[in-house]
Amino acid sequence: MAFLAAATLILGINGMLIGVVDIIKASQGAGWGKGLLGALSLVVGAYIAFNFEKIMIVLPWVWGLFAAAFGIAAIIMSFQIKKAQG
Repeated sequence: MAFLAAATLILGINGMLIGVVDIIKASQGAGWGKGLLGALSLVVGAYIAFNFEKIMIVLPWVWGLFAAAFGIAAIIMSFQIKKAQG
């Protein structure tokens, strides 16, 4: 049980760090999509970090949602890059 609590807390902190880094990248010209995903990661990461007792139960679903969101964003961005290149 302690491992699951620690993993959940680490997931929340990781989400917040990813969010901050993405917001910084967006402010340096990476696009509004990067900033939007960064803000979403920051909010979700903070919620997970501060409510990790509740989140422990749904930890596999949270990991799946993060993977799906970033996977969809990567697919969309790949089409944008391909379109921009000609």
